[in-house]
Amino acid sequence: MFKHRANLPCFWALIIGILLSITCYAQGELKDIDGNSYKTVKIGRQNWQAQNLNVQRFKNGDSIKLVKSAAEWAESAINKEPACCYYAFLSKYGKRYGKLYNWYAVNDKRGLAPKSWHIPTLKEIGQLSNFLGNEAGIKLKSKKNWYFDKSNTTMKYLCIENQGKDLFGFNAKAGGYVDSTGNFQLLKNMGYWWTIDETVPDSLKLSLNFSPDKTQTSEKEDTNYKNSALTKESKEAAFFWLEYFSKFLDFWEDDKSCGFSVRCIKN
Repeated sequence: MFKHRANLPCFWALIIGILLSITCYAQGELKDIDGNSYKTVKIGRQNWQAQNLNVQRFKNGDSIKLVKSAAEWAESAINKEPACCYYAFLSKYGKRYGKLYNWYAVNDKRGLAPKSWHIPTLKEIGQLSNFLGNEAGIKLKSKKNWYFDKSNTTMKYLCIENQGKDLFGFNAKAGGYVDSTGNFQLLKNMGYWWTIDETVPDSLKLSLNFSPDKTQTSEKEDTNYKNSALTKESKEAAFFWLEYFSKFLDFWEDDKSCGFSVRCIKN
């Protein structure tokens, strides 16, 4: 009798752990207009794609230009034309990393995200970071397919300390990027994902990029966020990124003609 009573705390701890895992790490599935299936995951109160977007049509059925050369990508940049491509223009990378999209495709009114889903805002990425707390990058990165630097003791240590644990099923992979001229870089080193916003407020750069431990934004900072809309068209847009030797989730801005990965969030 006393033996069973002694096990009750362990029993309830197990039940609480199961309930927390259901709340913070519940998986599902969605399909895009092309019939591609994606795993999804619930992290806190948000539902995320657990794989990068790989669609080639907008929500209304119109095709997105699939670029197959650097010259063609550069031309799309000059024309500010929605476009996508595979890393190195090779379809073999699509299954693992999805497609890379310029921001003109991301922001197109025809809709890039699957039905009932949308491209995340900076505020939503901030909420994700707040929920994850410190070492958000480690918690989001996949366990495999990230570069491991053995060039020196310091880099080896950083790679070991900050390797991905994928604690919530987000399964972030380092898909690299393509710049506005069609030059590909940093596959397996870094992952970049677009947001729908054009600029990163200084408050977010300070609180999340340089001091990731301070992820709670104040009412004043939130006001700065709301008032950060540009008065004229910007050449850059905001993205979030993860790095192979870093534990942080970071924000920055880059040319809208660059090609980054996309993760959608449920409405």
